[in-house]
Amino acid sequence: MTADRNASARAAEALRAQEARHRAMLDAALDCVVTMDHEGRIVDFNPAAERTFGFRAGDAVGGNMAELIIPHELRERHRRGLARYLASEEPVLLDRRVETRGMRADGTTFPVELTITRIHVPGPPTFVGYLRDLTDRKAAEAELRASRARIVAAADDARRRLERDLHDSTEQRLFELALELQTARARLVEDPALAGELLDAALGDLNETTRELRELARGKFNRAPSHRCGVTLMESQAGHAVAAALEGKPGVTVTYTQSMIRVDADRRIEFGFEELSEAVGEEFDQNTFEQIMSTHYGRMVALDDRIVLFADPEDAADHLGFDLRDAT
Repeated sequence: MTADRNASARAAEALRAQEARHRAMLDAALDCVVTMDHEGRIVDFNPAAERTFGFRAGDAVGGNMAELIIPHELRERHRRGLARYLASEEPVLLDRRVETRGMRADGTTFPVELTITRIHVPGPPTFVGYLRDLTDRKAAEAELRASRARIVAAADDARRRLERDLHDSTEQRLFELALELQTARARLVEDPALAGELLDAALGDLNETTRELRELARGKFNRAPSHRCGVTLMESQAGHAVAAALEGKPGVTVTYTQSMIRVDADRRIEFGFEELSEAVGEEFDQNTFEQIMSTHYGRMVALDDRIVLFADPEDAADHLGFDLRDAT
């Protein structure tokens, strides 16, 4: 008799110890653990669930789980799923990890990761839901996506800028090359030695431009963008008049050769039609400009009363009043 009582006492003590361990595990869990009976009532609500959902366990236990922690738009689906399982015991979501939404005590919803399992205890089915608040993870993922988008945008902007810088650099070299070739052609008969020197210089410019293009193909192009722009004007009375009107302006350099007139400038050159009409002695417009201009490098903007040449395409875009980044 005494032995039986001792065995029963030991069994009861072992059961209490097991329940204590179980309770300690629930209390220490970082994830929410919510136990629900077959009628949808909350049976257990651990401290992590209290912190996450904003309910005290004493207020949550015994309450209808759908009404407490499931958003309005998902409640009917939850009820149908529970009824279907009780009728057929065919699981749909059991033992699967899914992402859904939960509802806090203040009515706000948030993303959660949910796993539902059935625990086998005597009587009707009992279910345990393990929930993890994904708010911080979703925010981090959104920031990561935004950061990647910024990196892609920055890389794309750098690529476009590199393309423009290459275009400006190559354009200026080709402009110089054209000038040297035209001058060499003009002096070929009169001074063959000078023409040969000019051709040698032109070949040097051509080789340098070719080298830069090869560096770009290998991703090594790092030449600083040019801040210069310019034109060559025909060797004519109108060309000399325009050059004389521009000569002496800040940042403008005029170079006279036997075959043409070269005009270079820092950042921009402005060809105002009214000023140049006075200089030339007759009406000066875009057609006149195109007739006396041989070549140019830079970005040209033609307006009703002037032509402006820019070294930087972004300056040209600003002058026209639109964002170059939206157009690329």
